[in-house]
Amino acid sequence: MSTALFISPHLDDAVFSCATLIQRLVAKGTRVVVATVFTEGSLDYPQRRDEDRKALHSLGVEAIHLGHLDAPDRMPRYQTFREIIFGWHDADSHTLQAVTHSLTDCLNQIRPTYLYAPLGVGTHVDHRLTHDSARQLRGPQRLTFYEDRPYAYAVGATELRLRELGFDGGPICVQLLLKSFRQLPHVKQFLPTGPERKLCEKWLLQPLQKQSSVLATNQLIQATDHEAWVSQTSAFYYDTQFQAFCGTLKRLKQTDLRHSQLLGSKSRRTERYWQLPQI
Repeated sequence: MSTALFISPHLDDAVFSCATLIQRLVAKGTRVVVATVFTEGSLDYPQRRDEDRKALHSLGVEAIHLGHLDAPDRMPRYQTFREIIFGWHDADSHTLQAVTHSLTDCLNQIRPTYLYAPLGVGTHVDHRLTHDSARQLRGPQRLTFYEDRPYAYAVGATELRLRELGFDGGPICVQLLLKSFRQLPHVKQFLPTGPERKLCEKWLLQPLQKQSSVLATNQLIQATDHEAWVSQTSAFYYDTQFQAFCGTLKRLKQTDLRHSQLLGSKSRRTERYWQLPQI
């Protein structure tokens, strides 16, 4: 039996981002495992771990919780939107080493045929750490990157992240990027209009200064109506996170459809996966 390992920064990211592909793999008889990195923190974490187990069980997936502390719980400076999205501190290098060690052990135990990791869209520090750790892993598996949702719902956010990493993922319309960024539920909740948002948006656009001729390649996974429905309802298991990051189930369906259409797909939900060439 082949095995697919999805590396998830938090207790929701793999399901939010990859539920359609996960369903396809399970339907083919592939063993699917989700290893979540940052699974310890504040008082709601026992509930969040329980939500994750239920969501993954509903998809026929195994759950592994690696037990690292979420950013705001391991470092007081990660209490603001600006710090979490743009910050990097000396202690993060030690966290990177610890996460890489945990993931290496996980890889050696599971020996997956397929390996998926976050691209780091949205640049949450825990997503960046997980992305960087995944790129340090060594093995025969081909490493494929998924677009982190809901951050990828900002039009051009994935292309912006690729630009930051030194790749050309396609054109970016600044006006459309900022407009859709401001409409994301978590941005509305955690980054209200004002000087702080203006500063964050200025920093958000900094990767536009980089240019690259190295093309990153992608593959689209277009969900059937049933796969789209299962993907969206499985996200609903994450009750503590769903409203802040997805809004309502109706809004999630609308956002998925809009995102799919922007990717040139007629599906109700389309997931995009990336291969990054060596540079």
